[in-house]
Amino acid sequence: EIIKIGNPNPDFTLGLDKNFTYKNFVLNLLVDGRFGGEMVSASDAIMAADGTPAYTKSYREPGSWLLPAVLENGSKNTTPIDAETFWTSVSGTQAWSEEFVYDATNVRLREFSVGYRFNKFLGTFIKEAKLSFVARNVFYLYRGFAKVDLPGIDKRKAWFDSEVNLFNSNLQGLEYGTLPPTRSIGLNLKLSF
Repeated sequence: EIIKIGNPNPDFTLGLDKNFTYKNFVLNLLVDGRFGGEMVSASDAIMAADGTPAYTKSYREPGSWLLPAVLENGSKNTTPIDAETFWTSVSGTQAWSEEFVYDATNVRLREFSVGYRFNKFLGTFIKEAKLSFVARNVFYLYRGFAKVDLPGIDKRKAWFDSEVNLFNSNLQGLEYGTLPPTRSIGLNLKLSF
């Protein structure tokens, strides 16, 4: 059985793969985007309980944060709290609070390569050689934000890779202690005989 905490599946994906050539130079760009879906960041919840993210630094003085909320009896909230009270009540190791649900939309430069073609090998059996610098998973152009905006706190951008897959696909939509995505940089030599 697959348990979905968030819905990591995008509404649609879009990619652009473009090659540019100028004389013997070749440039290739691969940009792709996933639009829609949601992810829950359990790592963010644990860090918020510890007070380590920058967004938890606001309102640390006692009684400095008045949340625009409604009490159980329907009256307006008039009791200010501090950041520690708030973050420890909505976060921690078992927090599945909506404060940690993020839009899984992301657009990234998936691959970038620039190369040069050498084709003057007179008197050899090599017809052409191409030397390229290649980088994969280069950087994000856009990442989604937290679904809940908290008053007085800047918008929180997703800091994790929304393509993470945990627990062999049995638990979807959850980020929990995941490693950052791997970025690879290298050289590629292609010989034509």
